Amino acid sequence: MKKTLLARRYSKALCEVVAENKLDQIREELTALGSLVRESHEFYNTLNNNTLELHVRQKLLDVVLDKLEPPKVLFSFFHLLLRHSRISLIGEIVDQFGRDADRRLGRIRGELFAPVEVPDEDMMRLQQRLGDFLGGDVILTQRQDNSLLGGFMVKIGDWLFDATLESELKNVRSRIGGQSEAGHG
Repeated sequence: MKKTLLARRYSKALCEVVAENKLDQIREELTALGSLVRESHEFYNTLNNNTLELHVRQKLLDVVLDKLEPPKVLFSFFHLLLRHSRISLIGEIVDQFGRDADRRLGRIRGELFAPVEVPDEDMMRLQQRLGDFLGGDVILTQRQDNSLLGGFMVKIGDWLFDATLESELKNVRSRIGGQSEAGHG
């Protein structure tokens, strides 16, 4: 079974057992624990080493989790991943859980590309308008793109709204080109 499909299943299961008002907290804790597992190569390799007996790996996981004191649901979740040899999916699970939690909370995340930093007030207005249009709570992350001459682009999933100067110039060229061809016909 594909890693992505497995990660989706585990993420969905976790998302379903977490109360809606706890999703953001669990997301933060899961992200932190996931980073710890992935960034500590010795810890990661030991947890994924199936030549070691399961109870040895469980004890190691318990020592780390006892020190970090995650919510009980994450304690159980990491043990489930370990028992089913799925610790290696933690990066994909973390990413998918973020998307699942956002979907459950009616959030839509995207990116705003602009040549300069957009003031907070303008960002809030844009997010509100996009939220009204898309039917959700839009959260944009700003990305400064010095290759843009002016305007901005918003990317949400596969959807792209291009209000850049380059795009406008291309539209003007297209309209002028169409008019001159129509005049010569």
